[in-house]
Amino acid sequence: MGLQVTAGSIMERLHNIISNVPEVNLAQTLSNQPPRLKLGLPELDRILGGGIPRGMITELYGPAGSGRTSIALTATAAAQAAGEFVAWVDAFDAFSPRAAQEAGVDPKTLLWVRHASMCQVLRATSLVLDTAGFSLAILDLLPPAHESGFKKKAAILQRPSTWLRLKRAAERSRAALLLLAPYSLAGSFSSLALALAPLNTSWSGPMKGPAIMCRSNITISVSRNRTGREGGESHISMDTAY
Repeated sequence: MGLQVTAGSIMERLHNIISNVPEVNLAQTLSNQPPRLKLGLPELDRILGGGIPRGMITELYGPAGSGRTSIALTATAAAQAAGEFVAWVDAFDAFSPRAAQEAGVDPKTLLWVRHASMCQVLRATSLVLDTAGFSLAILDLLPPAHESGFKKKAAILQRPSTWLRLKRAAERSRAALLLLAPYSLAGSFSSLALALAPLNTSWSGPMKGPAIMCRSNITISVSRNRTGREGGESHISMDTAY
């Protein structure tokens, strides 16, 4: 006598199979959108479809006074407020704890990594990404105003292999890697690139110390986007940390 298959047994088998399938976010799958990490700037987050992509490299670049550090500090505070862990890799020892606290960053839950050589900086970034638990890693390659020979010191940053390793590390960790730089460095290895430009600036305090706070109107343009979203431009007025 052959095996009898009834409608009931088929439904039972299908139920057992479906119950063991991992849960999938159907809306995200259909739109082919990676998970996002909010920057804490509503207008910019809206343009980006909810923030910067996790598991990918995002470049944030522009001249001094364009709000690069301020946006990164705002993103750090927003991530911490959401219960996320953040690491800040400081290549030129330019990070200001005072400016971070004024931006709402909790220094007690921020990993601040400082290194002397660019090779150590890149190695530290890879180690941070390979360490489970960080949702946002910031690679700060912004030299101080007096820093000379940036291009010579950063020659290793011109190697494609440098960004390929960091790209793969970000993909493995599913953390968002936010790169701060004077100009685009990662090129095609970044999935999202935001170009910043200052429109006008008004000073609100004395020009002393490593961080000077001012009120600045900036333009943020999406110069590269491989995350399935259309490009856009945002005009933001914010306190800027140098």
